[in-house]
Amino acid sequence: MRTILQNIHKFLAQANEIFFNEADFQQRLALYLEQTGQYKKIFLEYFVPNAHVLCPQNRWKNDMHIDIVVLTKKGEYVPIELKYKTKQVNTNFYVFDDTKNPPISPVKHIGANNEGCYDFWKDVCRIEILKSTYSKVVGGFAIFLTNDALYWNGPSTLNVQYAEFSMKNDPAPKGTSRWWLDKTGKRTSHRFFDKNGNPHDSRPSFDLNCQYATVWDPTTLCLNGNGVAPAFQYCLVQI
Repeated sequence: MRTILQNIHKFLAQANEIFFNEADFQQRLALYLEQTGQYKKIFLEYFVPNAHVLCPQNRWKNDMHIDIVVLTKKGEYVPIELKYKTKQVNTNFYVFDDTKNPPISPVKHIGANNEGCYDFWKDVCRIEILKSTYSKVVGGFAIFLTNDALYWNGPSTLNVQYAEFSMKNDPAPKGTSRWWLDKTGKRTSHRFFDKNGNPHDSRPSFDLNCQYATVWDPTTLCLNGNGVAPAFQYCLVQI
């Protein structure tokens, strides 16, 4: 686990080319880990059927596709989940160096910060589930890479709906419960309600086994040798 953690930090500290999307981030990290020669095998999109992880903590009734799974030389498995949420980058990026056409932004503005925060903590929870279900899963990592300052600054007020899913830069461990808040600031099991007031939600509230800190570190991601604004930072949680 410690070697994998060090390699992830090293990869993100040395990465100097912006990722086009999450799949690009996933594949380049996996290739980097494989090229270290320190692991038995690196899996992409590792499949775990939902029927194998039926437990109260698992609130999501679907199969898992883990972004990266590292199989160590000791025969231990370490899942890694990734999130890559971006704001549009204004650069002089020309497709295939074709300056006859105007430059484009290589990354899109994704937004939906509330759902981005939720999905990160969901990744943490799913790795907890794998760790408690499979004896050879010794732990894992959840990584969030973004140039959207709303993630590391956190919500502007405490009564926003996703306050308990905040990823604000804070070295102090956060609580285990993750709940949506209704308009009055009270906890609710559901985020969405239909026109008749009945709950329906693909993102239910959930509990984690442990408390986790969210610490954000800078990167030197750039494009064609030029710095990218706004700058990218990453949050890495070890489970």
